[in-house]
Amino acid sequence: MDKKAMAMEFVIGMIILIVALITIILIYRSTLTDSGENLRQTQYDAFNDCDNDGVPNIRDRCCGTPTGDKVDLAGCSGRNDEQHTCCAKK
Repeated sequence: MDKKAMAMEFVIGMIILIVALITIILIYRSTLTDSGENLRQTQYDAFNDCDNDGVPNIRDRCCGTPTGDKVDLAGCSGRNDEQHTCCAKK
């Protein structure tokens, strides 16, 4: 092979390598961004207190506790009309 053909093969190989690296970097960055958003939403859902009883949603077993009721560590006041489902976003 002559020098011109070898140089052309080298340039084409480098272009392919650069395109592959850019593709890998873009995929990696989009994965990090998605993971970061999911993590932020999970943290928000876990530590948010949608019924304002002082018990975070992640531990709240009675999410419909009326405002002002005293609650136990599970967020329940002992009333029969409480909603026993979690109000955190799914």
